[in-house]
Amino acid sequence: MKNLSFKSGDQIRFDPSLSVMFSSEALFKTPRVPGRISRVEPLHLEEPAMTLPSWQIDGEDGSVFLLVEDNAANLWFLLRLMAESSHPGGMPAWVEQDDYAVAAPGGQTLAFDYYSPPMLGRLAGDNLLLRVYIRPVEDSEEFLWVILRNDTRLEHWIGIVIDPAQLLPG
Repeated sequence: MKNLSFKSGDQIRFDPSLSVMFSSEALFKTPRVPGRISRVEPLHLEEPAMTLPSWQIDGEDGSVFLLVEDNAANLWFLLRLMAESSHPGGMPAWVEQDDYAVAAPGGQTLAFDYYSPPMLGRLAGDNLLLRVYIRPVEDSEEFLWVILRNDTRLEHWIGIVIDPAQLLPG
């Protein structure tokens, strides 16, 4: 895979093929607008113990992306922040459930299935409780990363596996 040399402040744009929805039921979409690398920080996971390079990309349209390299699996994930809310406290139900449903823009409910157990981690000085789910979409897959940040903020990230060559300078 490609070794990325993007640093904080660099302009970036997405390969136009990423902007095309690959299925009518796909949730992941990228804008045709450029973005900027706002943070380059490792994602530290406790179990399994690993550090994953990550880049936060802020789109000019206000969208937020996270690019994560999983060296062990030889995969790159491009995730888009789809929703965030305050966490009401207590242990989230998704910690113990092997499936997770999200409401799609059209009103239907889409089910994601087990991909990973809950994981503890750190990103940008924040404590994370993270779980990854997956669902097939035609000939591909979408990933849902559910992140509880500092026990106060719940984030939902929808993503795909990409080739890092689909990220272009400028």
